[in-house]
Amino acid sequence: MYLPFLFRYGGKIYDPVFTIVISPFGARKWRRRYGDSPLVFIGERRGRSYSYMLPEELPDAFLKPDRSDYDYRKYRMPFRLLTRMVRTAPGLLKSFRLSSVRCCAPRRLTRREKCRTAAQ
Repeated sequence: MYLPFLFRYGGKIYDPVFTIVISPFGARKWRRRYGDSPLVFIGERRGRSYSYMLPEELPDAFLKPDRSDYDYRKYRMPFRLLTRMVRTAPGLLKSFRLSSVRCCAPRRLTRREKCRTAAQ
């Protein structure tokens, strides 16, 4: 599964700043399969591996109409912002912690809580 974090500037949506990839296998199998790829391993939780991928080049939207080079004059500000975000993304992604807390699933009631709700 892919989770792209898109770059948006001036009402336009460009390519992603980074993409988180969730793989359905453990860390050992992930390292064997993707060890020499551009994916960077973040961690493993409950049999799933989490990794990220950064863009390798600027979006095609920044190209001049003749597609010969990037239009640095026209896209100066979005170009600067995007490159800064891509440079700081690895530090941000290293701070991710895959906790064991289940935030989305409802927790089970204890015996005391069940008795209280039944009495009411």
